[in-house]
Amino acid sequence: HNESPEECYGHKWSLRTFWKYLESQGVDWQKVWRRIKNTCIKTVMCGHPDMLQVFKKESQSDYNCYKLFGVDFFMDDALKPWLLELNNFPSMEKASLDRFVNDPMIAETYNVAGFHYFGKPTTKQKQVLRDKYNLGTLDFEPHLYTRVKTEEQEEKEAYYSEDGLQREDYLDMVNPDELTPRDVRQLVRAEDELSQCKLYTRIFPSKDSNQFLKFLTPPSYSDYLLDAWEAKYSDNRE
Repeated sequence: HNESPEECYGHKWSLRTFWKYLESQGVDWQKVWRRIKNTCIKTVMCGHPDMLQVFKKESQSDYNCYKLFGVDFFMDDALKPWLLELNNFPSMEKASLDRFVNDPMIAETYNVAGFHYFGKPTTKQKQVLRDKYNLGTLDFEPHLYTRVKTEEQEEKEAYYSEDGLQREDYLDMVNPDELTPRDVRQLVRAEDELSQCKLYTRIFPSKDSNQFLKFLTPPSYSDYLLDAWEAKYSDNRE
């Protein structure tokens, strides 16, 4: 048993330590990491229809919804990753070694999920909170999460509802003069979530994730919208 995840010995290492060890052995760990990420995407997509069904039943708002999974991999002697299991309720162990990973992960999960402050502070308390946490506004804006669709939105979604669209078929949907109010709300939230990723890595959607859209049955309008956004602006987010 080891007490620090930063040392290359013992029963538990951090990913960073593992990559450092593989690099010292002359292994291209980036290739290993890509394989793991691709397997994660495919694993989630296997359960996507069931997840979507539960989401539509349980979620009453676009304010936020998140689920934390634990994914366990086994690696063979060729460093090929094999999925062992997907934990629906991963354990948040209190042991000191696990806290090295769990504490920052939990904090960042809440940041990415985007929980708002619902208290009713005084003007002075608001200023204290802004100064302490380097915040902009503290006010919850419900209009950002409305599910109301305009007639224009309904027509646009119907136009891009065909299964099996190629990227060139839907890239124009993110042109500035083509964006609807609901499009803008979705893109604002997506960029806001991504801006909170410090140690997390978003693996879907990404610039190259369109290869996985064929595994969705069928992709949603939002899938096409976010994929077009990544294709056009992932290298120039400003």
